Amino acid sequence: MFVHTLSPKIRRRLAVSLRRAFDAALPNTCRLCDDTAHSLVCTPCARDYWHDRNRQRCPACGITLAPGAGARRCGNCLAHPHAFDATVALQDYRAPLDRLILALKFRADLPLARDFGYRLSHALRPRIASPAALVVPVPLSPDRLATRGFNQTWEIARSVARHLRLASDPHVLHRVRQTAPQSGLDIAARRRNVRQAFAAGDEVRGREIIVVDDVMTTGVTLDEIAKTLKRQGAARVVNAVVLRTPPNN
Repeated sequence: MFVHTLSPKIRRRLAVSLRRAFDAALPNTCRLCDDTAHSLVCTPCARDYWHDRNRQRCPACGITLAPGAGARRCGNCLAHPHAFDATVALQDYRAPLDRLILALKFRADLPLARDFGYRLSHALRPRIASPAALVVPVPLSPDRLATRGFNQTWEIARSVARHLRLASDPHVLHRVRQTAPQSGLDIAARRRNVRQAFAAGDEVRGREIIVVDDVMTTGVTLDEIAKTLKRQGAARVVNAVVLRTPPNN
C-alpha cells in the first residue's frame, strides 16, 4: 500500500534499486565465460572485452583509428560526409562480444539490453548537446517485429533514455516499406535497399535525436535514417551503437 503513495519517479528509482540489489545478492552465470558472477558479464570479462579506454575512434562514424590520430575524422568521413553528426560505439563487433548481440536478438536475453543501455548511457553522456534530446530506436519492419516479438534496439534505447533521463519514443521513426536484409549486399546495393525506407514524425523538429542500434556495419542504414530525420527538421543526429563492425569485415 505504501508504494502506491509514492510518485511514479520515486517508484521507478525504487524498482531500479531493488533490481540492482537482487542482481548483487543472487549470482548468475557470466554471459561470456560461464563463470559465476554478480552481473551479466563478470568483472574479468568486462575488463578484458568491454573496457578499451586507449582505443581512438572516428567521432563521426565510430570506426577504430590508428594510434595518435586524435579526435580527427577518418579519411572516409572527410571525403564522404554523412548525414549524421556523430557516432558513439562501445566496442568493435568481434568475438566474444558478438555472442551477446546474438543472444539478445535470437534468444531474447532481454537483460542484456538493459546492460547495453547502461554502458551506452555512460559513453553518450559527454556527447549529448541538449537536455531535450530524444532517444529513438532503429525500427524493425512489421514482419520482422511480428516474428521476433520485440525490437532489440528499442529495448536498448529505453534503457539509455532511463539512465540519461531523456525522452524516448519507439514510434517517432518507422519503416514505410519492407527492405531486404543488408547482409551480403555491397555498399551501392545497401543504399538502394534503404533509400526512402523510413519516415519520421514532427516530434523530431528542432531537436537532437539519439538513434540507437545494436550493430553498425557500413553506416548506410543509419545515414538514411539521419537524412530522414533532418528532412523532418531534426537539429542534430547522434548514433549510439553497441558494436561497430571494423572496416573490410
